[in-house]
Amino acid sequence: MEIVAVNGQAAKPDRLAEAVTAAKDPAVPITLIVKDGDQYRTVVLDYHDGLRYPRLERIPGTPDRLGDILTPRRR
Repeated sequence: MEIVAVNGQAAKPDRLAEAVTAAKDPAVPITLIVKDGDQYRTVVLDYHDGLRYPRLERIPGTPDRLGDILTPRRR
């Protein structure tokens, strides 16, 4: 699927961020027009938590699996 429009305007990353920020007011939903192949759909998102920036946090006492994955292979 491709996001074609955000709240009636052409989709751009900045517009999506603005829509998510504006949706902190419970009365303002986020409306997307999405393209799936040759079909278009309107999707209304009832999301009001604003912008979020998740990050990975290490849990003490557990193996460092991500470090193992990112370590270069030895020949």
